[in-house]
Amino acid sequence: MSKQKKIRQHRFVDRFPVLAAVVLPFVALVLLQALGSLISLPFGVIPALGKNSAIGYIICSLLVMWLFKRWFYPEFEGMLHGDVNTGVRLSCFIIIYWVICFPIQFLFTPAVFGWPTINTLSLSLIAGFTEEVAFRGVPVSLLMRQWHSEKKILTTLILTSAVFGLFHLSNLVAGADFGSTIFQVIGSTAMGCFFCGIYLRTGNLWISIAVHAIHDLLCFLDVAGIQSGVVVQGVTWFSFLDLSCAVGLGVLGVWMVRPSKRAEIRQLWDRKWNITDTPEPEIKQELS
Repeated sequence: MSKQKKIRQHRFVDRFPVLAAVVLPFVALVLLQALGSLISLPFGVIPALGKNSAIGYIICSLLVMWLFKRWFYPEFEGMLHGDVNTGVRLSCFIIIYWVICFPIQFLFTPAVFGWPTINTLSLSLIAGFTEEVAFRGVPVSLLMRQWHSEKKILTTLILTSAVFGLFHLSNLVAGADFGSTIFQVIGSTAMGCFFCGIYLRTGNLWISIAVHAIHDLLCFLDVAGIQSGVVVQGVTWFSFLDLSCAVGLGVLGVWMVRPSKRAEIRQLWDRKWNITDTPEPEIKQELS
């Protein structure tokens, strides 16, 4: 007879799931930033990698994902297992944002175009990995473990996205423009809905990490308006266009978890969390 695997008790998460989903992303982010910068130190002496090497942050992000999986062992299958094909199809909608906004930005605004550099590439990868792990991987996975009702799926998307948006208020400390920061908070909340919708539909964090990193890299091409990852330029007419596109993606993220898809999402996450006491409805694979 095989020995049954012992399931660890998680009293804080079990008793206070909402508080855990709000607090633990910031704990994870502090851990990612501290360990990531420490691990990156040896790579900083390599001129080709630049001072903001992303290698340490990537290693640390993978480590945090592994630790999360081990902490909930044997319940959780991990953040990197899921439906890649659906994730790719859903993420393609952001290309519309890129095609509309970025050409207009550099043709009709004071934005100064700069080619991608090792530094901006590193900053984009750091944001893609650390923010997706902290604000999608950890809280969304926790809430999908605690909340088994299909009605809570939309709540999960909105709550975690709002926390992600409010996190960007911290840019004010780094010298960001106040008005642009408020726009960024709203836009990041909407973008969080988009990224969260992809993660909820696929259970695979690779997709949102990649799209997040590419999006930030394109944003960093404005070398005058964004410096060291912080928006220093004030609000312009383009800010409203950019925000409108972000809100459009946010609405799309909500559409991804519409009622007709929630049974499919619930089954996916029951499987990821090894939950077997809920019915398994038939999964429809179409994108519609």
